[in-house]
Amino acid sequence: MPVPNTFANATATIALSDLDNNFATPITIGNTAVQLGNTVSTLNNMSFANVTISSVASTFPNNYLANSAVTIGNTSVSLGGTITTIGNLTLTNANITSLSSTLTVPQGGTGLVTISSGALLKGNGTGAIATATSGVDYAPATSGTSILKGDGSGGFSNASAGTDYAPATSGTSILYGNGSGGFANVTIGTGVSFAGGTLSATGSGGTVTSVAVASANGLAGSVANATTNATITLSTTVTGLLKGNGTAISAASSGTDYAPATSGTAILKGNGSGGFANAAAGTDYAPATSGNSILYADGAGGFANVTIGTNLTFVGGTLSASGGGGSGTVSNVSIVTANGFAGTVANSTTNAAITLSTSVTGVLKGNGTAISAASAGTDYAPATSGTSILYGNGSGGFANVTVGTGLSFTGGTLAATGGSSTSIGLVRAISINCILP
Repeated sequence: MPVPNTFANATATIALSDLDNNFATPITIGNTAVQLGNTVSTLNNMSFANVTISSVASTFPNNYLANSAVTIGNTSVSLGGTITTIGNLTLTNANITSLSSTLTVPQGGTGLVTISSGALLKGNGTGAIATATSGVDYAPATSGTSILKGDGSGGFSNASAGTDYAPATSGTSILYGNGSGGFANVTIGTGVSFAGGTLSATGSGGTVTSVAVASANGLAGSVANATTNATITLSTTVTGLLKGNGTAISAASSGTDYAPATSGTAILKGNGSGGFANAAAGTDYAPATSGNSILYADGAGGFANVTIGTNLTFVGGTLSASGGGGSGTVSNVSIVTANGFAGTVANSTTNAAITLSTSVTGVLKGNGTAISAASAGTDYAPATSGTSILYGNGSGGFANVTVGTGLSFTGGTLAATGGSSTSIGLVRAISINCILP
């Protein structure tokens, strides 16, 4: 077939009239046929990939897009739609200008509508936050650099050096209390040095080649490693209760240095020899009463019951006349205070009710006629107090025995505690304060 025109080297637009019918065959875009040289404004059934739409002739419906909705958090939002709640959304560097309601603590808020400037907050125990109170919920901020102490109101006050605390030390000296709540330096005397935290004896003395303990003044002892690291164990050669005379210890004498232990449960009195003897009821003391009768002295140092006669009653501590109307001529009854007795009378002119009492205070004694106060140390030994060992005080009573060095008295047991064993290392010098015989 002859080719009417050759366009191999065409340099200008080729007119459609120069093309044969083969070029007039339309092409299909989507489902729309388009002929060369024609203008088509609508293409149907088209899919675009990576297309940029710079302008549209009219509003672009959402359903024309393949993805007409987006998911924000866990909420689907349609393009062009309106939504008021979005769940499961985390905001980063968000600036919230207003809230429709209080943001609770579980929601990341405070639970408060407003917070005062500079206020400290606390949890109120119900998932919200409240304003904290200074001095109750927290200690207020301090000022200055002083040492502080609690002021009793939840805050602080300045502590006083020497009263509330010992002031800081300076230097490296050994210290002792200065009597004003602080410290003073210990002066290192002759024969002693203190360097680098170590206190040492610098003096020199004789060389001890062996150590022994002499038995004297009630003391004895044993020595282990007598020629090297001597360890001295002190003991006593005295058996029984001990006493000291300022120099030595010796056995204490029963009845002289201490009152012997008692036995039984009898009431005691001094025996004149520094010990005890059983006190006699009716002689040394009035025996305890029994019952609730009116009493009178029985002439033997004790009491006897008063027999309630005719026309008298004694009930609940009250003595009353239960009869009368006889030929008696008593018009008034009164009680004379005498012989250690006293009393009161109710209804003294009619049915007299007599209440007897004693005018004496303390432990009583009788002489066959009257009662009087017994004398501590003369008529009886006064009651003891405490749990100490006792001895006669020379005045009919007791005094506490002082338990000296090397003894202990615990739970009623007096024991010798002995000395302590201490390793003294290489022996250079020993000073033992003993009085040799």
